[in-house]
Amino acid sequence: MREQLARCPVEQPIMAAVRAVVAGRLALDTDALIPRTTSHTALGVCIAAYEHWLTHSDAELTDILDAALATLASRFNDLA
Repeated sequence: MREQLARCPVEQPIMAAVRAVVAGRLALDTDALIPRTTSHTALGVCIAAYEHWLTHSDAELTDILDAALATLASRFNDLA
């Protein structure tokens, strides 16, 4: 993953890294719909987790992110 991040454009390194990982696992081009959709969905989940954390001062951000991304991952298992 670190190598993929190092090759990503500066303006959106995480989005490109997610696309690259998804594309590689599904043997698709990084510009294909599924890798692009997955990267945007992951970003949305992270933003929602962050906003949830802001309103729940007793919670740990890492726990919220872990739960939210695990839910996302379980929904994308059908693609693999």
